[in-house]
Amino acid sequence: MNQPKLLNPAWAAIPKPSRVRLVPKKKQGGQATAPNLTKASAPAKTKQQATLVEFGCVPIQRTFPPSSGTAPKGVATVSGNYVHTPKKSVLWGDPHVSKEDLQVNDWFRVCSQNVNGLSTRDEQVKMKLFSKTMHDDDVSVFGIQETNTNYENKYLKSTLYHHIAKVSDYSLGSVSSAPMGYSDGYQPGGTATFVRNQWTNRFLTSGSDSMGCWSWITLTGKGTTKVTFISAYQVCTGVDHATTASRTFRVQLEVQNTARGRKPCDLRKQTVTELLKFINSLKDDGQDIVLMMDANDTAGSGSLVDRLMVQGGLVDAHNLGANKGVTPPATYQRGSAKIDYVFITPRLVETVRAASILPICEGHPSDH
Repeated sequence: MNQPKLLNPAWAAIPKPSRVRLVPKKKQGGQATAPNLTKASAPAKTKQQATLVEFGCVPIQRTFPPSSGTAPKGVATVSGNYVHTPKKSVLWGDPHVSKEDLQVNDWFRVCSQNVNGLSTRDEQVKMKLFSKTMHDDDVSVFGIQETNTNYENKYLKSTLYHHIAKVSDYSLGSVSSAPMGYSDGYQPGGTATFVRNQWTNRFLTSGSDSMGCWSWITLTGKGTTKVTFISAYQVCTGVDHATTASRTFRVQLEVQNTARGRKPCDLRKQTVTELLKFINSLKDDGQDIVLMMDANDTAGSGSLVDRLMVQGGLVDAHNLGANKGVTPPATYQRGSAKIDYVFITPRLVETVRAASILPICEGHPSDH
């Protein structure tokens, strides 16, 4: 991969990103049997090309910044809303791949994270911090959830695109936010999905759902290969009415009830139902899926996560390779289990080389 022309910026952070590396598997005769995204302008290579996908989810565990009592603009709410502890965190899964190794091996990296809001005030500091994080790790595709940004505000939408563009050679993306009709910049929920640098040559289409629950981009690979990357957010259940999540829940529930003629609606189940319809329509078109999701749910019999995997024909990428059968850490600061997932279609399983969750204090400040 070509290195971005900007110097690596310094960034302070606190996440738990996870990642999955994809490598095309060859069968006898040299024909690739798994989807492979390659650069449109890349010359022929004698060695087999590999793609890397890196995903992230981030719990905050310490005061930001570590040595002072004053948080920088735009990050004050993060420091104030949560009780930070110096809990030790270590890498879970496979070793983190350096930016240099990405470039040498021509890997494709994807990062996903619930960012717990991108500041719309204070000079958009959190947007800048996140953009720098994507640059530092040379991320090719990223999906973020709970951006808490009103994307109907054209200025804020263009501001996010601008910050991503400043740390990228090229960039394209899609955003989603719930239809709340807010006049200011803050709006609960929302997602964004972006592709960066030379991989924009493979961009095919993008979009979002009407409820603001997910956004997506579709890239083309060799031949007829198409891979759609989806960033999705599932609202919490049983939360206090004063919280951001419950406000998102109530508004989305109202919209759903109106659309259904005021009939009772279990929003969480309905969200999964609509997401499954979308995923299966893409699969019917021959596409592969990478679903990056804050599910606010744990896997288990009867769970919405299991329903997604069974009815959508998806695989949890964190349960592959050396990680198979190993219990992953909690991906939410105040939780005790993994609620953030990376799901992929079976054909992509053949290409997975590694999956991991990065330690706390690496990446973008958030509570996931």
